[in-house]
Amino acid sequence: MDGAAAPVVGGGELVAAVCAGAAAVQTVALLTGTGGPALAGLCVAAGSASVLAVLVCVLLGRATAHRL
Repeated sequence: MDGAAAPVVGGGELVAAVCAGAAAVQTVALLTGTGGPALAGLCVAAGSASVLAVLVCVLLGRATAHRL
């Protein structure tokens, strides 16, 4: 190998899907009156941050896997 990291495919699409899903969940929570806007925003932000943190860890693992 020449030391270059392997390209990661599909990361951008997954991030977009997480963001779209979070927006949909927040919209449904606000329309149904489940909690207030602050609570809905906090829950969506926490869930999205968790999913994106896992995604970053997976993608970094793939990009550095050739070094093992």
